[in-house]
Amino acid sequence: MKKIRLASLLLVLGVLVLCILSIKTKAASVYSNYLNAKKLNSGLVYEPTLILELNDLDELNDDANKCITSVILNLDNNLNVIVGSETYQFNTFFDDYLKGKYIPIVRLNSKNVDGFINYYKNVYTIYDLMIISDDLDVIGKVYTDDATYILNSVYDMTGINLPASRFANWEYVSGCNRVGCNILMANATDPNLEVFTEYVQAMSKVCWANGESLLDNVNTLASGCYGAVGTSTAYLKEAISYFERSGWNHAQYVAAHRGITKYCNENSLTGCLAAYSEGATHIEVDLQVLADNNIVLCHNSQTNFNSDKNGWYFVNVTLDNLRKAKLNDYNINYSETYTTLEELVNNMIKTDVIMIIELKFDNGSIEAVDDLACIENFKRIMDSIPGAYGHFYAITFFAPLAEKMKQLMPEVPLGYIGGARSGKETTLNQIAWGAGGGHKEMYDYANKIKFLRHYNIGLDESYTYTNTSGEYYSNLTAGFYLARGYVQNTWTYEDTLHFRMQSSIATSNAAEECAYLIKKIDNAKMELTKAELASGKVNVKTYSYNGWESVKECDIIILEQDEKCAKVLLYYYEIEGQYGLYSNIVNVDIK
Repeated sequence: MKKIRLASLLLVLGVLVLCILSIKTKAASVYSNYLNAKKLNSGLVYEPTLILELNDLDELNDDANKCITSVILNLDNNLNVIVGSETYQFNTFFDDYLKGKYIPIVRLNSKNVDGFINYYKNVYTIYDLMIISDDLDVIGKVYTDDATYILNSVYDMTGINLPASRFANWEYVSGCNRVGCNILMANATDPNLEVFTEYVQAMSKVCWANGESLLDNVNTLASGCYGAVGTSTAYLKEAISYFERSGWNHAQYVAAHRGITKYCNENSLTGCLAAYSEGATHIEVDLQVLADNNIVLCHNSQTNFNSDKNGWYFVNVTLDNLRKAKLNDYNINYSETYTTLEELVNNMIKTDVIMIIELKFDNGSIEAVDDLACIENFKRIMDSIPGAYGHFYAITFFAPLAEKMKQLMPEVPLGYIGGARSGKETTLNQIAWGAGGGHKEMYDYANKIKFLRHYNIGLDESYTYTNTSGEYYSNLTAGFYLARGYVQNTWTYEDTLHFRMQSSIATSNAAEECAYLIKKIDNAKMELTKAELASGKVNVKTYSYNGWESVKECDIIILEQDEKCAKVLLYYYEIEGQYGLYSNIVNVDIK
């Protein structure tokens, strides 16, 4: 055997190293387009998303391309797409069947999530892709990765029996918010679906329900869900056809802006309790921090705005001194002073009203954020009140407050109002929301999604315009964001026009005008003759926002019928509010 000289060996190794270095690493393929939601041409003001759970390739037909926005894909542990008894490579399947047509939603578990993250980063990066899992740890792993955090997610709760108690659902909302998840998917046949949906969407999240039959899909929509999931394109298409008349598949949420202000001082305890009496589903209030770490309700940073004391900045005054001030923006004769956060919460948690708490805190100044630790004190107060969590979510204009909320109170949903520059950013000569790349407009879809995902925030804004008749609309981007788990909430209305707007939660300076409008149609079982059923009309009990009962004439929409019974929807048109409302499914015995 010949000896290899050291010099020759080094030469050979050097050549090998150069060859290896000269081989370029193949970059991941990238698809960066975002799709809009399919228009369904229904009568629903806020049209839901239709999602296909793919079990049969034939379901991806021409009808699907017209109404299905998203497709749920089952993946094996090697990230192959499973459709029936067939498997397909993911990249090939996406390119051949989904690209440019549908938003893919890939089902992940603890066994394939790591492989998925690696595949996404190194093989095929699809910006407009979503994930679904029944494991919040899996969803959290995707959200905390520096590349896959931009992917919106769905928590699959179809295997969970939903609680009958409304606020028991806070467990699921808070768990999802911690991991950046905005969509909660339940079983369409669950008897508590309507309770679940009403609460979750009141907390500015999005509900989907998954059902196999046509009636399941109708029940999903009639329960107020913003997303209907099914295995049949035909069933989903037919389900939405029952909602051809103009209106809502659930009562629009109405938030009293700073409480009732028509006959109360704004941000007062009286005004907030009046909002409850008037039937508002939410109240919106503003918070300021004091020099002694107490927190009170007020919109502006000083007392000039709404009291008889001038020049008092909240960050410089203690609660004892502030109690000397009297609120006067409506009437000083009420002899009210500033309401503390504890006073508000201790009263409102006795009701079903959700508090929308705007974090003002001296416009996010250094004094409020750092010196007075406003978010730390906000958390301290909420932690001290049993039952407070689940009765509120927060909104803000200011990045330093959003950053603190994500760090200290990640379980609490937070809404983004707009790109205002905080006092802290101004002092430090920084741009507004700079860590997230700055404010992004609603129509800048790709960057807006990244922005929202960076801060783990939802929308308290919408893309709006005024038509040639001077009417105000907010429907240009609603479907796009709803399909990805973001509801548009628009502020602030001066009348009941919001019932015709795509605002999930409409903040209003005229919430009292909604008090007598119809919020719910009774869906108790009823008896009708064949003639009565055929007439298409029935008088039925309804409930107004403020809880009053009245009998109203409703249209009958027959879903299925035999000789002895029928299942129907009821539809009422509210002439005064100029909006329609659907009932949940009603069982009818035919006499």
